[in-house]
Amino acid sequence: MRGRLRFASSVLAAMAVCPGCTPRGNPPDRIATPVEGMSIMVYASTSGSGVESTFGVVDDRRWIEVTGSSITLDRIDPAAPLPSLVIEPIGGGDLRIGTCVRERIDPSAEGLQRLFEIRGHERSRVPTFDEDRQSLFDHPAAPVGVLSPLVRCSVTSRRGSGRHLVRVLHVAPAIRYRTQHEVTTSDADHATITTRFALATPAWSTRATVALFDGLPGGGEPPHEVAHGTVVLDGGTAVLTIPPRTVGAKLRRVFDGAVRDRDMQATDPAWGKESRRAVWVWLELEGTMLASGPVRVHLEGEPPRDVVVSSIDRERLGKTTRLPLWVDDALHGVRRHSIERLARRLVQRFQLSVSNASDAPREVWIEERLRPARRREVTRAWPSKPVLTDDVARTKLVVPAGGTERINFTITYEL
Repeated sequence: MRGRLRFASSVLAAMAVCPGCTPRGNPPDRIATPVEGMSIMVYASTSGSGVESTFGVVDDRRWIEVTGSSITLDRIDPAAPLPSLVIEPIGGGDLRIGTCVRERIDPSAEGLQRLFEIRGHERSRVPTFDEDRQSLFDHPAAPVGVLSPLVRCSVTSRRGSGRHLVRVLHVAPAIRYRTQHEVTTSDADHATITTRFALATPAWSTRATVALFDGLPGGGEPPHEVAHGTVVLDGGTAVLTIPPRTVGAKLRRVFDGAVRDRDMQATDPAWGKESRRAVWVWLELEGTMLASGPVRVHLEGEPPRDVVVSSIDRERLGKTTRLPLWVDDALHGVRRHSIERLARRLVQRFQLSVSNASDAPREVWIEERLRPARRREVTRAWPSKPVLTDDVARTKLVVPAGGTERINFTITYEL
């Protein structure tokens, strides 16, 4: 639990805005005080195993009326872990916020049992860091009628009663968004991309400025904003869109014959040991980065094709996004390889071929993923050396109708 709270605190601290901050040594003329209103940042990502994670972080600046030793707050996500809730006065003042609780409004034995089941889920095991982060944002919501939707917090203030402008920050697992991309090929070299974001909103009867981010805080790469706008929080689904864009596009046939286990490290000698024969048709979108979410592809042609590609199946190759579409049944690849481990070197030898059973020549790219190493070198290549780029060894072949093309090469890795 402590790990969960530390992560939540770090997320909220990263989300907090510092109005009027200036570099040290240059004091501001005046400090800007945030105005009343709500901002929500929503994050989404898909892991390598296909698990989608999405949650919101709410920054709610509101006036509260203090009339005694406690205050009651609405507009708090029912699934929000209360120890991660941050409430602070804006513009100074002596207001101090103490413990916050949700009161149990179902006193029956059944209601208490359901509450114990939720708490037991939280404490059932000690998760890893990644699981701990995931469990924080997939915190199960209390069943309706067991806990109050309101949060009561103890307060102290030397002024006694009065109005205070406060900032209420909390992680909101129920505020999520989903992405839908539509890709249509306009001609042989271009595609038009249309992207929509569906945002699940709470029934808080207010408006909020929303920013959507692809990626999670604390991940391998920092999240980047994909859309923003103002929405009504009415319990429905708000749709945000970005202007359609046209990018360079190519259909390519690729033989990547290695079968790679997503859970196996590329440094393992058994990585890519198994092989397959399929030659896939890929759509390459140049200079394009797509937010997590499925992609619906419509290809003009005879006949036209419609394909849906999930987040886990697409890939990045340098600055290009690639979408696997279908297997070309007229092409068949063969991959043979051997690996030899020396003192500080790994030597891998490849024999690769592609056969074309159609009545027309086919351009095919043969690709072999590279292992991490201090230095990589291609030796003894025939008929030509593959090009090493973006951690891939690539060779372009034109396979004649009814024919077969072959390549051989050796890659030496200095570990």
